[in-house]
Amino acid sequence: MRYLLVINPEAQLGISKRKQNTLIKTANAVLGKGEVFIVGKDRKEALQDTNFDTVIFCGGDGTLHHGLQCLPLENVKVGLIPLGSGVDFASALGIPRKIKKALEIIGQGKTKRVDLGKINDRLFVNTVSFGFDAFINQLQDLKIRPKMKRLKRYLLPLDAKWCYVIALLYFFLPWTRFEPIEIKIESNRSSLAGEVFMLSITNSFRYGGGFKINPQAKIDDGFLDACVVLPLSKWSILRKAYSVWQGAHILDPTFRIFQFTKMTVKSATPINAQVDGETIMPATYFEIDILKRMLEVFVP
Repeated sequence: MRYLLVINPEAQLGISKRKQNTLIKTANAVLGKGEVFIVGKDRKEALQDTNFDTVIFCGGDGTLHHGLQCLPLENVKVGLIPLGSGVDFASALGIPRKIKKALEIIGQGKTKRVDLGKINDRLFVNTVSFGFDAFINQLQDLKIRPKMKRLKRYLLPLDAKWCYVIALLYFFLPWTRFEPIEIKIESNRSSLAGEVFMLSITNSFRYGGGFKINPQAKIDDGFLDACVVLPLSKWSILRKAYSVWQGAHILDPTFRIFQFTKMTVKSATPINAQVDGETIMPATYFEIDILKRMLEVFVP
């Protein structure tokens, strides 16, 4: 196996240098010696080297998301070492967080082809969201994550998943405001126009660290799953969030869930979108499609 090990040192609020070295040594022991690509340090062109038959991403959904944009998907198999804050895609595949066990799965060589999504000209692996979730994601990036990274320098036991929790609590402060978005959704399965609290599109049943926003979604069924959340009061969010965590919200009339293969989202004014945990440029028009069985990935 000629593999490239892609390490994102910014995952989990910063992977320590010692853990990076342990990761490389373990990969060499389990898979044989490979090459290493450090995100933000090495040349981006290394990911486009078609001589690698396997590329292993060490991080979260965001790390994989960025790698897919420049990876020759028709020529490589993808391995996952879930070290990030958002590892919903890897978790949906049954890949454990233990580094050695995840590497052993790659060494066993079993793969399956799974779907990817596409929003405009950008690939995504697990999720696209508009409205409240995009607002919370941007709040994390601008206000919460930089402070959490500084705190972690003092060896506090901080995990990046706390960024989402703290951003959610920050939302309930009196001076933090969020307004529902006015959009028009058209798909081959359903249409809707008006104010929505949130639109969440997922490839797998997991989202946001374990929330089951689309509990019936499967990553290889040839469909994307959408959940439209109608406007909510600020304090009803906590009660609704618990039911979403369990996947028990599907009969609640506040939520409208459906599958699709093609969708357009339109807005009179530019709106933000969250894509695999990354905030993209605001726009007034989005096209979302499924790419069936596009990605070959190692599985247990």
